[in-house]
Amino acid sequence: MTTTVTSFTTGVLSSTSYDDLSTSIGLVLIVVLGVLLAMRDFAPIIRGSGGPRVTRAFDMALAPLLVVFGTIVLARLAELLK
Repeated sequence: MTTTVTSFTTGVLSSTSYDDLSTSIGLVLIVVLGVLLAMRDFAPIIRGSGGPRVTRAFDMALAPLLVVFGTIVLARLAELLK
């Protein structure tokens, strides 16, 4: 299984351009970020009494995604202003 995954990953990375790859990874991260933000807002309503603990867990998951999102936005802006 590992050899198959590795060869598949190598094939995909070598057959696509950097722009296509960065765009698709960026879109996936933005969708995941949006879903996690929505879940963070609805979690206290659904879970009831465990609200603050669930919100902290979502905050810990969202922090790295927000950093990556900011990096993606800054990289795209730098590319546009070049």
